[in-house]
Amino acid sequence: MLIAMGFTGLENTVLDQLGVAKDERSNAMAEYGKFATRGGCLRSR
Repeated sequence: MLIAMGFTGLENTVLDQLGVAKDERSNAMAEYGKFATRGGCLRSR
């Protein structure tokens, strides 16, 4: 049997090595509403 799961998230070792806090779904923790992109097309502060 083969199960194709696709992208299931980042490798936890990368986040652990960088000391990044994770949420309950093992995503990188971020503050809601605090983000910016290069070029400033999406900016909220």
